[in-house]
Amino acid sequence: MGRCLTNRVLLPVSSWYIVSCIFIFSLLSISERAYSESNSSEVKGRTYKRKKGFNKTASFKRSGYYNMKVSNGVSVWHQSMQRPFKASRMPLTLGFEITRYEKPYSLFVEGNFLSKYSIDKYELKPYHLSLCPKYYLSGLMHMPWYFDIYGLAGLNVWYTQFVENNYTGITSYKHKVEDDFGVSPIVALGFVVKFNKFEISPKIQYYYGVGQYYAGHFDKQDINVGAAELNVSLIYKFKTGKRCWVCDN
Repeated sequence: MGRCLTNRVLLPVSSWYIVSCIFIFSLLSISERAYSESNSSEVKGRTYKRKKGFNKTASFKRSGYYNMKVSNGVSVWHQSMQRPFKASRMPLTLGFEITRYEKPYSLFVEGNFLSKYSIDKYELKPYHLSLCPKYYLSGLMHMPWYFDIYGLAGLNVWYTQFVENNYTGITSYKHKVEDDFGVSPIVALGFVVKFNKFEISPKIQYYYGVGQYYAGHFDKQDINVGAAELNVSLIYKFKTGKRCWVCDN
């Protein structure tokens, strides 16, 4: 039988989170600074000439821009939907969000990885990639500039490994490490607290999914690979778009 690498971890989860945060936000800061400098250089020496009979003023603004957000988070609490599996390693999340102008809705993509649930000699290791429309409450009612509430629902593509450690039965048993994948729904509810270009966003999210594994039997068993999580993310937001002269209303 081949070597089992399922318990091999190069760095603790907290170290992975810190390293990934530093790397991602360093790249974004550099790119944003470079973009701002290129735009400011275009403004130099440029003047606006008022045409005859034209009484509106104009200012140099972004036109056709997109708001983008990159997030990196950790699930401080998580629970498998398959009882009696218990959480044994915290998941990490990486996300990307895009919306046009200042619309209250956006498209959100997020990957969820490194989670693990265990019971006795069995382990569940799920990976999730979700694609969801996201809607902010500020589109329906007035909210303070530093705070907003949102909800999202969409599709989740999951891949889960079922691992049976220290198997002592039939030596020819070939299902010590099994895997399955599928598509299922995801829902979440959360809020954001805004600090200039950064946001902090706690959210409760629920993944659903049912995989089939032998799990020590001769026939495949239905196992719930879904999970409920309390995730806290650090978000960096920036804008893209062409800067040009736009008439003020």
